[in-house]
Amino acid sequence: MLGRTASSLFWMARYMERAENLTRMVQVGNRISIMPDGMGGYREAWKATLASAVCLPAFEARGAKLTAAAAQSFLLFDRDHASSIRNCLEAARNNGRAVGTALTREMWEALNSTWIEFAAINPAEVGPGRMMELLDWVRQRSGQLRGAMLGSLLRDEGYNFCQLGTFTERADNTARILDVK
Repeated sequence: MLGRTASSLFWMARYMERAENLTRMVQVGNRISIMPDGMGGYREAWKATLASAVCLPAFEARGAKLTAAAAQSFLLFDRDHASSIRNCLEAARNNGRAVGTALTREMWEALNSTWIEFAAINPAEVGPGRMMELLDWVRQRSGQLRGAMLGSLLRDEGYNFCQLGTFTERADNTARILDVK
């Protein structure tokens, strides 16, 4: 297997796992922020969420006020933030497209349709009522790619690099959460 192919499979899987991890962090941040706390708990919840995602310095550098809407928009849709869900889905798709012959049809369809549908979303239309639905959708689409990979990809080097990317991102995410909390 070529190093370029291995790298693209690794990063494709890693970016999809990162997108799923970010959706889980946003969901937790959202749930914690709506709990009653007289000490500004919602701000601390979003600060901890951004810190867990290693995004707090980038968010603070923009000088924006820390609100739930600002944090969610930054984590989901920000084009300038490399680890936003939008950019993770785009990077996963681009890595998958670079090695199209190493993917099964089911994997490519999961990647491509996820990106096309997410890119069509207008962030201004995703209010608090639709946010959880969108996050669930991203998690479901990540699971769809994982299911396509597990169900249709040969157990060869390509599969191993996909798994390596997935589990490297999980380990990294777990370490970041433990560091913050």
